[in-house]
Amino acid sequence: MNLSSVNRYQASFTHLVLSAAVLAIFFILVFFIWYPAPYFDIEGTHTVILLLIGVDLVIGPLLTLVIFKPDKPALKLDLSLIVVVQITALLYGAYTIHSERPYFVVFNAEQFTIVPASELGKLNMHLLEADIEHRHLGPSYVYIDRSSNMTFQMFKSIAHGPPIEHRPEFYKDFTSHITSHPGRGFNIEKLAIASPENKAKVDALRARHPDTRDLGFYSIQGKRRYAILVVDHRNADIIDYLDINPWTSLPPANPASGQ
Repeated sequence: MNLSSVNRYQASFTHLVLSAAVLAIFFILVFFIWYPAPYFDIEGTHTVILLLIGVDLVIGPLLTLVIFKPDKPALKLDLSLIVVVQITALLYGAYTIHSERPYFVVFNAEQFTIVPASELGKLNMHLLEADIEHRHLGPSYVYIDRSSNMTFQMFKSIAHGPPIEHRPEFYKDFTSHITSHPGRGFNIEKLAIASPENKAKVDALRARHPDTRDLGFYSIQGKRRYAILVVDHRNADIIDYLDINPWTSLPPANPASGQ
């Protein structure tokens, strides 16, 4: 672009459009690959996203509007410094969001637990069975083997080491387990009667999935809050979620057994 042929408003608008295009590509990566719903909401990465929006969509174009003068001798240097600050903020945000993304989502005792990518260095990944799928882009689902011959090992793991969900040696293939899993998690009818808000969310889910006979409803805990993942037991797909905290929607005495 010939800087001498544009005014400050054109330069600022161009800066805004280019910044928005870069952020849009990054947000697609975040919201649809690293943090597919509901992970972005329950993990609480909003602060970093707001920082990026503030720096790249507000401060950057605004500074261009303030400093831009076509005949200014150091204009290109000033604009370059603004771009460097924006790139630095984007790289910081990308690193933070990427390192805290859900890497393993572990199904254990009728509920899901998130193991973020930042924990991988602490895991004994060499003990992970070769046939266990683990992807670098999106969450990988596994389950904890609770067969009788694992009981003693699991007890030792809990008593003398990291939480069982952080022990790859106990990870098993999620698909083969969940398709034959007898449980169905929470009873959404009981969740629905807990409050009008819950009922509206359950009704909306039923509108999207009228036949719930093969669906399971399991809690998942994020850094920010709980939700319920909806699992199709026929093919082990995570097909939806409910923005409901099941532990505050049922009396404490009720087990998460769907009874």
